[in-house]
Amino acid sequence: MADLFVSYSRTDARFVEKVGGQLRAAGISVWVDTEGIDGGERWRTAITQAINGTVAAAVIGPIAIELAQTMNVNPRSMVMGIALASSMAFITPLSHPVNIMVMSSGGYRFRDFVRVGLPMTVIVFAVVMIFLPIFWPL
Repeated sequence: MADLFVSYSRTDARFVEKVGGQLRAAGISVWVDTEGIDGGERWRTAITQAINGTVAAAVIGPIAIELAQTMNVNPRSMVMGIALASSMAFITPLSHPVNIMVMSSGGYRFRDFVRVGLPMTVIVFAVVMIFLPIFWPL
């Protein structure tokens, strides 16, 4: 997986090529959306598979740790909150690659995910808000 993902307007293609080349020269792995998505592949599916909750948690985690240390609170509590929040993606089929796979084969529509995922998200959110401070107090 690349260190950096770049999505851009096609009018900026030359600029993105230049910046991508400079980043690669500096040893940073870059995925520019036109390079990693084959013709005919669904753009949304490819992007969703590249950027998921795990990646989001990995990016936000260090920020939360630093913020917790600045606030003099338990960093573990902040990181657990992020880990739990990043796994609560139930509302759209784009939230997880498995949702995308079952959407077409199961004949589901976008609103089916909203209909089931929204109440599930509310329930899981409530459970996390109740138990997170119990198991990982600040």
